[in-house]
Amino acid sequence: MSEDKSKQRPFQQGHWLGHDANHRKIGPQRGATPRERSREETLAAWVGEERATEVIADLRPTTPSIAELVDEQLLAYRGQAITTLDKLRQNWEAIVGHDCAQQSYPSHLEEHGTLVIEVNNSSWIYVIGREKKDEILASVKQFLANDTVSALRIVQRGRFRR
Repeated sequence: MSEDKSKQRPFQQGHWLGHDANHRKIGPQRGATPRERSREETLAAWVGEERATEVIADLRPTTPSIAELVDEQLLAYRGQAITTLDKLRQNWEAIVGHDCAQQSYPSHLEEHGTLVIEVNNSSWIYVIGREKKDEILASVKQFLANDTVSALRIVQRGRFRR
């Protein structure tokens, strides 16, 4: 009847000094429960009243930054496509060079890793599509350091998606 401890479900609980019990309350109502207050008072008695505040603050779990929370939600919502496209847009001039960056813009990522690049006019479709396509694809792959982008599609700016 006794099971192996590795097969048992691990006990899941929040951080021992966090205020997780009142997670449904917000604002001033979200204080420590009597049990959490008792833990804090015991710790304060152990380390001394003058050091209690800083010791408790050091032991509490850190809250994630807004940037981390937004990145987490974006990845959960659309996978890596949004963050990959954002990285490409921010560093587009460094990836393709000054002249191409002025005439082109990474529009969106299609399924199966096709990066759609919008250009200002048809002459730049020819220049990028015939002369610089392989070079740009290699630069994008090197910049991303993964196989997110596998192909490029060059379209004129303002055209509807096909």
